[in-house]
Amino acid sequence: MNFQNDKKEYVYDLTILIPVFNAEDFIEGTIKSVINQKVNHCTYEVILLNDGSSDDSEEICKKYTNAFNNFSYYYHENKGVSYTRNKGLDLAQGKYILFLDADDLLADNTLEAVFKTFEKYKNEAEEKYKKSIILIQHKGETFELDHL
Repeated sequence: MNFQNDKKEYVYDLTILIPVFNAEDFIEGTIKSVINQKVNHCTYEVILLNDGSSDDSEEICKKYTNAFNNFSYYYHENKGVSYTRNKGLDLAQGKYILFLDADDLLADNTLEAVFKTFEKYKNEAEEKYKKSIILIQHKGETFELDHL
């Protein structure tokens, strides 16, 4: 799910929000799939949001936060994925938001393609949806990607 952030000034082109809850078995694969992206035309930040995990998710997240300056880590007691995503939206510094689950893997060139698509349709999305939904058109069909 994606939507354009309504902040006026942006530090990054994309913010990738990843809620984490007891994800020690797969969060590292998700993070590596982001790190391995080849991006030439956009900047991004990754916000890892720990929703009260009781496993080793925190240690894994902190390892990457310490290694990459575009990674941030936040912890709060368990409040559910909706609260966690909304907290991420408050923290986001990107023009566009990309939600990933802790067990998602990005295919090669996904970030570059997503950013180019956001930019291509930004005016249409702003007019029709007041920056709350990204509109994607493909082969004459229109697709809406709703936020939360």
